[in-house]
Amino acid sequence: MTTYLEFVHQVDNGATMEDVLKGVVAYERSHRVDSGPPGAYDPTAFGQSNIYYGPALMWHQVRERVGEKKFWAMVKKWPTVEPFGNSNRDDYLAWVEKETGTELSDLFDAWLLGAESPKLDLN
Repeated sequence: MTTYLEFVHQVDNGATMEDVLKGVVAYERSHRVDSGPPGAYDPTAFGQSNIYYGPALMWHQVRERVGEKKFWAMVKKWPTVEPFGNSNRDDYLAWVEKETGTELSDLFDAWLLGAESPKLDLN
């Protein structure tokens, strides 16, 4: 999410989201090939860019699917849900789906576990 928020910051400072995303797509794909998918990475490559850029691209698609209002409400609410704890992926996904009222497991699975980068829908 932090990497996606960096993308949003770039847009707030004059870039277009399409240009930001286009600049990351090839980079993300090569890192996924080299280091594995973000949620099933090669343990010898932990901390490589694959764990940052794939999820950031996923968050953009989540935002597109659920809409601005639901996306930003979810983003702002999450820190209040587990302020001093953590959550596993399944619990977090269930919470995000409940908050947004949208099925998102296909995006989470494809972006976090897929051997190949999903096609990025640039609207």
